[in-house]
Amino acid sequence: MNTKTITNQMKFFVWLFVLANIFSFQSKAQLCNPEFDVYKSGLYIEFFNKTANQIPGIGWYNWDFGDGTHAEFSTEKTVWHYYQNPGTYTVCLTDSFCSGNNRTSCQQITISSTKGITAAMNIIPDSSGLYTFQDVSTPQGAVYRRLWNFGDGQLNDGLVNEQHQFKKPGYYQVCLAVYDTAKNFDYYCEAINVVMNNYCIAQFDYKYFNGTDIGFFNQSFSTDPNVSYAWDFGDNNTSTLKNPNHNYVNQGLYQVKLMLNGTCKDTFISYVQTYDSTICNVRFTPTVTNQKVNFVVFDNNPSPFAYYTFDFGDGTQDWATMGNTINHTYQDTGLYNVCITVEGGTCPIPLSYCEQVRINSMVPLCEVDFKTYSVENTLYLFVSNTSSGTTGAKEVSIDWGDGNSYKGPDSIYFTHTYASPGIYFVGLIYTVGGQCADTASQLAGVGAMQKLSGKVMAGTAPAVNAGVLIYAYEPVTGTLNLYNYVITNDSGKYEVELVPGYYLVQANFAFDPFQNQNYIPTYYPSALNWDDAIVVTLLGPRDDIDIQLKTFEDIGSGFGSISGKVYYGNGNKNETGDIAYGTPVNKMLVYLLNDKGNVVTYTHSHSDGTYNFTNLPEGNYTVWGEMAGRVTLAPQVGIATTNTDFSKIDIIVGKNFVSTGVNENMDLLKQSLMVFPNPAQDKVLVQFANRTAQIENIQIFDISGALVKQFNKAEIDIDGSVDINNLQSGLYIIRVGTSDGKQFNNKLQKL
Repeated sequence: MNTKTITNQMKFFVWLFVLANIFSFQSKAQLCNPEFDVYKSGLYIEFFNKTANQIPGIGWYNWDFGDGTHAEFSTEKTVWHYYQNPGTYTVCLTDSFCSGNNRTSCQQITISSTKGITAAMNIIPDSSGLYTFQDVSTPQGAVYRRLWNFGDGQLNDGLVNEQHQFKKPGYYQVCLAVYDTAKNFDYYCEAINVVMNNYCIAQFDYKYFNGTDIGFFNQSFSTDPNVSYAWDFGDNNTSTLKNPNHNYVNQGLYQVKLMLNGTCKDTFISYVQTYDSTICNVRFTPTVTNQKVNFVVFDNNPSPFAYYTFDFGDGTQDWATMGNTINHTYQDTGLYNVCITVEGGTCPIPLSYCEQVRINSMVPLCEVDFKTYSVENTLYLFVSNTSSGTTGAKEVSIDWGDGNSYKGPDSIYFTHTYASPGIYFVGLIYTVGGQCADTASQLAGVGAMQKLSGKVMAGTAPAVNAGVLIYAYEPVTGTLNLYNYVITNDSGKYEVELVPGYYLVQANFAFDPFQNQNYIPTYYPSALNWDDAIVVTLLGPRDDIDIQLKTFEDIGSGFGSISGKVYYGNGNKNETGDIAYGTPVNKMLVYLLNDKGNVVTYTHSHSDGTYNFTNLPEGNYTVWGEMAGRVTLAPQVGIATTNTDFSKIDIIVGKNFVSTGVNENMDLLKQSLMVFPNPAQDKVLVQFANRTAQIENIQIFDISGALVKQFNKAEIDIDGSVDINNLQSGLYIIRVGTSDGKQFNNKLQKL
């Protein structure tokens, strides 16, 4: 039976329709304007919020649908509403946080129970899987746009008559969405059973029983009931079994081929890497202190693993990169089975190790974090507190940084109005029943919006229609968040209004490097990576933030290729909560560097997380995932005549790191700068974790960016310590220069 209903797929189609308008809107509209579009399908109405989720961390919007119903504190871009009766309604969208005036936008809409357009289709099947779909929507002349979804992942912004070749038989839900110029739409879906008289596809998976003993699992399909199987294991051994096991004599990389023979023929090829299981193993050592456990990872792999995934046995997980330890706090006593999974070293498969951890006692433990958001001179402070092993009242003490403070019961958020605009150091102490305490601090900018502007140059010419991304920088925690996006004009100039604070600015012609006129996405003033960029201090108008775009280095062409997928590891969050492990990262910047460290091309990950570099000549390359606020760990990939295809070079975005997993030696390009004790009173010790370069100089800046103290190599003690006794109490940024020309920053709190 054919059905025609309003479903989630309808929402998906409408979203596709309005998506084309988002880019142009973002480049023209003010960030805080609560504007919305309306799309009608009878009594079902879709409202598209043009400004939702534009402010990182906070984006609350209230809808009044004009019929006595509301949607409050919405963070969705698209809001659906069904009206019980036709009529004229006044719909209002209110932005409660972005503007101090609680700005409201209203539209009057007239709704009819009769749809302005009715979707319908004819389907003409073919036994080879080539189907013809005809749009017979009425009135046909009113259709100005149609979207086809063939149910196999293929979407077309298409024609009246569409032909589509299905790759395999099965049931598919084919849908058509049609639109007219009056913003009416309709949606029609029909399930079809695609039948192919002669079809087969070869496919298999495999499992390691040990480093050289591998089981192969046939996942092929064929319409021929008498199909036969021919295996070639790549070591001069073969099999005709459906699911064979094979034990390789030697370690190495083998090409395995499965061939289907019958009325339909097909071949599938994959590669297996055998390994020494006495070397490829991993373990961890837990150190239990009451309910808090420190896990130190050890592995015998000749090349350290790219990342570790921990399952703590209490329903929570976490993720760490190579060389890191992980801390975890349990909420109750008991015996927990903790497991670690590792990937990304020279060992070809994920390895696991489990150990039981017993929590015998609980002591009072508190942990606190907070976010801030300002409207004019008023600061909103949103608190995130956790505690374990505690009883009693929860209390918060806040130092607002202007001589004012608060002390009282814990709450979700607090507000404070400053006498004058500026950037203030906000500190918070969280206590529970006098049993435990924790502190957190960060800088917060308040005051009237200030203009930040500049010019983007591509060589000696202005960069016209270049995109400029603004990242908000919080130097105490070292975090960066994408805050705004604007477009340069015909003179290469851009302008944006921002609250007082610290910012990084990046310019970019296009997501596609072939449209980018050989220029690379570049941070102010002319930096390739975010941690080499200059932080802009915005207390008043700034019109001097000019960017000189960097260029590619030409490497010629060849037959090599590098591809993979970018996805989130554990520990990532967005406005709605935790981001699931394995979620694809869309439009992340991926550089390809040559062996001199120069960019030869770049790309952005697609919506499914995939990226691809092709036509590469022989040589050594570095796959560099660039995401503001995260340290990049990147290996080299060697392309040679005998090894030109690297198709699984995945990039994992962790909480603090961007790490590329590859079966090559890992080159730790960025290392953590350790400053301790911190806070410090008389002396501070500066060291690197796992970095061989020598410290050449140390500079200390105050929060306004002024240099207040510096030490050359001779003035640094042999253990890496320097004297800070004569510094005033407060927050500083410490910058360390190394013998290989690198610079590293960290925060320093002087007592």
